[in-house]
Amino acid sequence: MNDSSFSLVTTEDIDLITYYLKKAKYHESNHNIINMFLWQDMFPLFKFVDKNFMLIMSKHNDTHFLFMPLCEKEFVKEGLLKGQELFQQMNLDFVLSATTKEVKDTALQLFDNLQVCTARDGYDYVYTRESIVTLSGKKLQKRRNLLNKFKKEYEDRVFLAPIHTVIPEVLQFFSDYLEETDDDYLIHERNGIVNLLGHIEIFDYQGAALFVDNQVKGFIITSLVDDTMVQINIEKADKTIPGIYQYLENEYFKMFYNEIQYINKEDDMGRLNLRKAKLASKPIKLIKKYRLCQGVCDDNQSQCE
Repeated sequence: MNDSSFSLVTTEDIDLITYYLKKAKYHESNHNIINMFLWQDMFPLFKFVDKNFMLIMSKHNDTHFLFMPLCEKEFVKEGLLKGQELFQQMNLDFVLSATTKEVKDTALQLFDNLQVCTARDGYDYVYTRESIVTLSGKKLQKRRNLLNKFKKEYEDRVFLAPIHTVIPEVLQFFSDYLEETDDDYLIHERNGIVNLLGHIEIFDYQGAALFVDNQVKGFIITSLVDDTMVQINIEKADKTIPGIYQYLENEYFKMFYNEIQYINKEDDMGRLNLRKAKLASKPIKLIKKYRLCQGVCDDNQSQCE
């Protein structure tokens, strides 16, 4: 790729990408600096920088796709037009991924040859911080019962530690957590987590490890979206311990982000057990996402309109 096209994203681009992300003010979870680098092993990133916008392109299997333009709203059209131009120069079908309704509608006004697919497996689950911290109300009774069960059993044997102070212990827990897996998705996720924890000095995130009987049994990594929302980028815990996820989230958000109103727990990846759990926690909304393709959408997880 030459200077008039895309170039490979490296960790040296973190500050620049963050700068443009703040201009865009997207609440959608894929447009998050931690998420982007977390999955870079599976979805390599390429950038194009303009004074008014930044374009981020990625690739999965044989399909290249564009993120939403990183810019202020007034420059979204300009960014989309430039994105299509660059894809044409590379002889690629123009594909927009993880697109919100607003940007989808703008793209459809500009281009008349895009097929729209609804990416349900990628919908984000958004909760109020208060609901996670208090678990109050009849609808969250089952989650509250799990939390109370955990407290009754473990409260005198459990504590949270800042993740940067216990990275070796967290990595050992995560290695044991995965055991032997041939799940390609989990392998890439593991590589991303190892990368994040190994470069904690250059990534802007919070995190904590949950110790039970002086052993790590769970951990959480989060990052700010803006001054109203925080995103849970990673959350892993020992599934054999009832209520551990409720306790981890409950205690963590009592310690951090007191001024934040909303928590984005990302998508369910099409995994029915994860979807059931996220819905049971009663999100206040789902952030819908769309995939727009110049040709035929090849995403098996999407429903074409």
